[in-house]
Amino acid sequence: MTRRRVGIVGAGPAGIMAALAATRAGADVLLFDTNEIVGRKILVTGNGRCNISNANVSSNRYVSGDAPFLDAMFAQMEPPALLELLHELGIPTEAIADGWYYPVSKSAATVAAALAAAVEQAGVELHLMTRVRDVQPADDEFALMAGDGTHLHHVDRVVIASGGKAYPALGSRGDLFPTLESLGHTIRPVRPALAPIVAEVKHLHRLQGVRTNVGLTLLAGKRELGSTYGNMMFTKTGFSGPAAMDLSYAISTWSGGRLTLSIDLLARHKALFLEQLALARAKATPLSVVLGAILAPKVAPVLIPMAGLPADARTCDLTDGDVERLVHQLTNLRVSVRGTGKFDAAQVSVGGVPAGEVMPATMASRLVPGLHIAGEALDVIGPCGGYNLHFALTSGWLAGAAQ
Repeated sequence: MTRRRVGIVGAGPAGIMAALAATRAGADVLLFDTNEIVGRKILVTGNGRCNISNANVSSNRYVSGDAPFLDAMFAQMEPPALLELLHELGIPTEAIADGWYYPVSKSAATVAAALAAAVEQAGVELHLMTRVRDVQPADDEFALMAGDGTHLHHVDRVVIASGGKAYPALGSRGDLFPTLESLGHTIRPVRPALAPIVAEVKHLHRLQGVRTNVGLTLLAGKRELGSTYGNMMFTKTGFSGPAAMDLSYAISTWSGGRLTLSIDLLARHKALFLEQLALARAKATPLSVVLGAILAPKVAPVLIPMAGLPADARTCDLTDGDVERLVHQLTNLRVSVRGTGKFDAAQVSVGGVPAGEVMPATMASRLVPGLHIAGEALDVIGPCGGYNLHFALTSGWLAGAAQ
């Protein structure tokens, strides 16, 4: 019996998993990538530590427009099953207190190395430094046009795992979206996601480099577009860190006018701050000292004057009105949003093929028999914390296993 030939475009996390699953299913696999090694994009995940999954993975943590699709997909491979598979591949994992899973090594390089070794051991035929320029059905097979356009590879099935447009320097440029569109798939506009927020922050320039946990709310007028809590860093051009990046997709896809970001610096410490302030109001304690017990040292010199108080204000001189203005400033610091970082600053992109155009159990196209789509090429986005890598690994495995 002739073994099925499967062509996989993209040797990132989704493509690697598809290749390993397809070889287990008995297929001969050709894996194409524009980089010189497999798994290059994995090396930059989690700031080099590879935040690989999350204990809280569920459909309600993602934006896809199709929660039933995600429910059905995750039901095919529950999160513990993925972690067990990674362990089998030589990638033991452990969760930190907030449920974020990392390799025990805390090294993205060891994850990439383990997956590369697994690909080699599986006998996958690698075509590195090779760009697939087109994929076309031909009778009961597909023709993959690679390299300079003169090299044709004929395969029985195709898995598109070539990513979106984030990190273009690592090969993700959305090259195959026009091909997928020509085959009948919808391609939603591709925008940066999990990117820094660009905002009007000249008045906050002294806070540059401050990293703290905050509550963030994105507003279009009085309409709330999204909110999150987590770590954020003040930068020269706006804000970075997981909390800010989690809202970036809503900014990059918004076309309805001016946006405002509300920052709550006391998101989980308001009661504690008020308690400390009440204890200090009978004393001549510098207000900056009370603030410094809760917030980063750089915050008080900036926020106290913004509340209309002298920089050297003492707690015994505060009126109830002063306290009210100060608390409002600390819990509702507002800045005008200008946009997000570009694709080269984004961890992932949003847009691409709608999830509803593939089947959740196999990632098979509902429009083109024999075609499967996995990972970032699909319009599915999760927050920081391992959700997007979890989706890529799971969708890739399901696509490959269906071969």
